[in-house]
Amino acid sequence: MLGQRFRLNTSKIGLVIEDGKKVAVQIPAGAELLAIDSVPELVVDRQQQVQVKWEGKTITMFAVDLREYAEPILTETRRSTPADL
Repeated sequence: MLGQRFRLNTSKIGLVIEDGKKVAVQIPAGAELLAIDSVPELVVDRQQQVQVKWEGKTITMFAVDLREYAEPILTETRRSTPADL
């Protein structure tokens, strides 16, 4: 899901672009990530990559890492009240 938030349960590696080069970064357990790309519910291609935001950086990582080593961060949906209508 696009814009979904995840919390890593295990540290993982991602790639960032620095000075035009791909650089590996360690994303620690407990990090909160915001999916920029749509993350499939079922990952068929274990090589599929998605982009996420972490600490202001755009990071490329494997979709399977989000599905198997992270948990979605559920946000409460605000309920409408008559004053909102």
